[in-house]
Amino acid sequence: MYIRVTRGRFSSANTDETVRLARDQLVPALKQRPGFRNYYAGLNHEAGTLIAISIWDTREQAQEAQTARGPFESLGIRFEAAEIFEVTVEA
Repeated sequence: MYIRVTRGRFSSANTDETVRLARDQLVPALKQRPGFRNYYAGLNHEAGTLIAISIWDTREQAQEAQTARGPFESLGIRFEAAEIFEVTVEA
């Protein structure tokens, strides 16, 4: 199992649209992908930063999630390179 961690910066002017896009489009699309297990997203409104964490069966599936960025980038969100971690401990 693998964890994909993506960080980014967003404009507070687009907060509502960003959340709506993630909830209404991204999550349903991710649920259709092979190997998808779970997704979490968080916003730090004061800092204008975000984090997205998704859980996948394989490293390759986690890497393929990269293709989901497009609609968010069109809102002006700037992403850092994603990091992928192998799960070594689970509680």
